[in-house]
Amino acid sequence: MEEQSALMLEKMLFTSSKPDENVHRCVVAIDDTHAASFRHGQHSRLQMNETVMLYNVLNPVIRYESTVAAVSESYDIIVFKLKKDKFESFPRGVGRLFRGREYLQLGVDSRREPNWKHGIISHEKRGFYVGTSHGQVGDSGSGIFDSSGLFLGISVGKKCFSFCDWKNMPVGEIADHHPDTQIISSEVIFAFSGIIDDEVIRAKQGKCACLHGQAISTDFF
Repeated sequence: MEEQSALMLEKMLFTSSKPDENVHRCVVAIDDTHAASFRHGQHSRLQMNETVMLYNVLNPVIRYESTVAAVSESYDIIVFKLKKDKFESFPRGVGRLFRGREYLQLGVDSRREPNWKHGIISHEKRGFYVGTSHGQVGDSGSGIFDSSGLFLGISVGKKCFSFCDWKNMPVGEIADHHPDTQIISSEVIFAFSGIIDDEVIRAKQGKCACLHGQAISTDFF
């Protein structure tokens, strides 16, 4: 990705935590008036229509007042809507996730600076996709994009293993100690939050695919 394109995406990064806090909760603008993040942790305490201030990562002076517009406990996603104004920078479109697709992950590190990772969608589970980017504490809320800047989804956590059933332990996966990343697709986020319906999303994605020469997967959970 070109440096200018990367900078444009970094301008979409916000935190729901104040710049001087010890822990930074990543929030990503997904269109001109909405932003998304993970639902667990401190975000689980937020109620519908509650006011939340969003602080820009690159320039903390830039801040927007928003309200909680939608939450999903099952998908671990929370969506914020700006009370007024619009984001200066937001994704220019949406794309689809599918097995084998490469992606860029953009989040916030412990120093409250943009943190880039690269991964490939390895497979999909019921309700989420699994990516190969090394999942770490603090990655939740990271935006998932393609190389052209299309919004693909949100990282909500890392894939963990339960060792209760010793007979059926996934030995091969455990041997690869790097935890994978759980990703909720843009389709799910836009649909459950009521921002736009499924048919319009598919139409937009089809248009983007034609313009950018990208294959569209028919797989969807």
